[in-house]
Amino acid sequence: HSCRVVVAGGAQRATMASKGLIKRVRQLQQKKYRLQHNQFVVEGRKAIADFLRHENDFEPLHLLKTSSPADAAGTDAASARSRRGGAGRVEASVSSRAHESSSSSSSLSPSLSWTSSHSEQIQVVSSQDMKMMTGLTTACDSLAVFRKKSPHGEDGSSLYGSHGLRLKDAMSASGGGALAWDRTCDVNLALDAVRDPGNLGTIIRVCDWFGMRHLILSADCCDCFNPKVVRATSGSLARVKVHYCGQEWGFGEELRSLGVPLVGASMEGRSIYEAKAFPKRQGALLVMGNEGQGLSEEVAAAMDAFTSIPAYAKCR
Repeated sequence: HSCRVVVAGGAQRATMASKGLIKRVRQLQQKKYRLQHNQFVVEGRKAIADFLRHENDFEPLHLLKTSSPADAAGTDAASARSRRGGAGRVEASVSSRAHESSSSSSSLSPSLSWTSSHSEQIQVVSSQDMKMMTGLTTACDSLAVFRKKSPHGEDGSSLYGSHGLRLKDAMSASGGGALAWDRTCDVNLALDAVRDPGNLGTIIRVCDWFGMRHLILSADCCDCFNPKVVRATSGSLARVKVHYCGQEWGFGEELRSLGVPLVGASMEGRSIYEAKAFPKRQGALLVMGNEGQGLSEEVAAAMDAFTSIPAYAKCR
């Protein structure tokens, strides 16, 4: 781990991150290492704060940040106080109080509060080290590594659920069975072979916005812990439970086993604006298909009904 150096006034100076830490973070850009270590990377203060608010599900292993202008201001003020005397000390004191006031205001922001609540875990690294670890063209000032916890605390939990279990059993094991849906949300979502990271991340944000607590993905969907997906969710991944269907069974068959109404998204379906487009029973599952091909034949055959979102011009 990188060491931390505390200077007068409590400000932290950036230190060199260890080669092992840099290597691990860079490895986690690849799915095979995310699977091997059961870890993933989150970049940006707001997204990190969202995951930290769900520590029952995600354990923070590394919290990294670069030194901010405010940190530098605190260091400069502390140095000034040590050098100056008399009236100079008064001036430095005023500067220090202004800095403290600014820091206090920043702590009111939810996206910044983790820097105080998890101060003991934070490692301050140089901008150069952050550039070596980031998956972005321009590095953020904050990066974290999280481990997804097992719902029952067993060792060897997986980012992608319980291997070898049928979808219904795996969801029940994670506290997300069909019965739980009826108490939390009218509609949840399933995706069949959605492979674009940006699309998946945006859909997870939509689920979060509309209160959909569960998202079911076929085995050939994009990896939801891909750094591009995590960034696109803007922290929503911390609140939406994602369940992957195993490759051993057909996706349509597994959806049927949940015992909830299945409504497929199709251009030939009934308009979503019609009263009977969705079953009245709570817990319905909206199933959307691949970006270019739509629902596969096997999944389409398992649907109870189909719905569509007509073009705006046709709704006027």
